[in-house]
Amino acid sequence: MTNTNNMKDYKLTKMYMLISPSTHLVYIGHTIQRLSQRHYGHKQASNQCSSKEIIAFGDSKIILIENYECETEEEARRREQEIIDGYGEKCVNCHRAYRSDEYTKEYHKEYNKVYGEERKEEIKAYAAKYREENKEVIKAYREENKEALKAYAVKYREEHKDAINQRRRELRTIRKSKQA
Repeated sequence: MTNTNNMKDYKLTKMYMLISPSTHLVYIGHTIQRLSQRHYGHKQASNQCSSKEIIAFGDSKIILIENYECETEEEARRREQEIIDGYGEKCVNCHRAYRSDEYTKEYHKEYNKVYGEERKEEIKAYAAKYREENKEVIKAYREENKEALKAYAVKYREEHKDAINQRRRELRTIRKSKQA
């Protein structure tokens, strides 16, 4: 149902679950449609959603979990994600309904860590090639930004003093053990 501005009316949001007597798995979703309409949509051959794991049994049912009055799709997705999280491994939803800024930041941090580790040599080679091909540009940049780079280095060393000193101690220990 839409209002006069053709905006979706999330006051009519329904949180639902697709189930099948043939499996213990469930699919969680939200809709502002009638549940029968939404269930019909899941049954269509064009459905690329993970709900097809439930639909494939041929005996799926849609069950209302709750009516959830909210103002925006983001609020609806946030509530849907809370419900999905509550079902854990039993839930076939393969995409998160909602990603908080904190979750997204943590996800990208972990992804970049794994990506960097897997492609360490490739990244090193690319960086070396870039530096070699752009020596003059890099030199000009450093010359133009000499003061700002110096201020950044001072600030960085001050903020990371303990970690820098710890690393220096570790390197001294390594050198001493190699000399012995």
